[in-house]
Amino acid sequence: MRVDLASVEQVFAWLDNLKFPIAAATVEPSRAVGRALLIDFRSPHGLPQHNIASIDGMAVVAAHTLGAGPYNPIKVQAHPVRIGMAVPQDCDAVLPVDAVQHGMALEAVASGEHVMAAGSQLRRGECLFSAGHVLRPQDVAVLSELGIEGLTVRAGLLVCGGVHAAFSELALALLGRDLSQWDTSGDLVLTSSPLPGDDWEIGAVALRPGGACRFGYRAGLPAICLPQDALGFTIAYDLFVSRLLRRMAGLPMGHLEIEARLAGKLVSSIGHTDIALVTLNDGVATPLAWAETGGAAGLARADGFVIVPAMREGMPPGALVSVRLLAT
Repeated sequence: MRVDLASVEQVFAWLDNLKFPIAAATVEPSRAVGRALLIDFRSPHGLPQHNIASIDGMAVVAAHTLGAGPYNPIKVQAHPVRIGMAVPQDCDAVLPVDAVQHGMALEAVASGEHVMAAGSQLRRGECLFSAGHVLRPQDVAVLSELGIEGLTVRAGLLVCGGVHAAFSELALALLGRDLSQWDTSGDLVLTSSPLPGDDWEIGAVALRPGGACRFGYRAGLPAICLPQDALGFTIAYDLFVSRLLRRMAGLPMGHLEIEARLAGKLVSSIGHTDIALVTLNDGVATPLAWAETGGAAGLARADGFVIVPAMREGMPPGALVSVRLLAT
């Protein structure tokens, strides 16, 4: 494939055909949130590991309380326990605190009552998360209870090259969002300055703004050259680079999108995919005026953008549109 001007769909196909080795990283559970597991995670032991109390109370042998009541207190060996504590091995039930007075049980209790049995939440060897599962904050809670110190997750691509100094902080923030980082050498070249010897298979994209980007190879590595303006840089990164990085990290490709009604008309022309910056308020998307859309200031004003497909001549006021939120 070698074209001077590619459609957005052709760029997607080019990116999706790139092959990279899948790298692994071992991280602490707290740093694994948002990352995809490389292999199945199986519980190393049951959860809970021991019988634990499900209430604050007194651990007893259930059989020793048989027949106990307010008018027939029975002497028992009782051990104070708090919720979540291991129940002593010779006990199989927990009485409420006020049901034991002066070593006397004032009510009977069945075996297993107010006790969470060992392995009742998770069995040893049970597959808790399959490979590819993107870890959530709530997943860390169970991993913490299991005492897990390290997880094998998919590592993001190492990105080398460099971009114009004006965009370096922006690029670092976007790469961090997509679980990738700069390095002196890596898997992918991301730049904003073409060099002699670069082999560009795609010379530009039918995209406005953001179309002044190239795709090809530098020194044998896949390379993406982003536009040298803040708006085009961000749009091209969001549509193309982020798609590639997230795919390789095992993350969903789509960004957060919400539906809204257009407050004004979007003007577009057939043949180019147009990007319209909008603000959002109570389910209404208001296009920024043309004078407000340029550069970093336009990005700061906008909440997101609407993609107008190449085969559409704009969108009318009141149309239901999908707004892709910026930097999410």
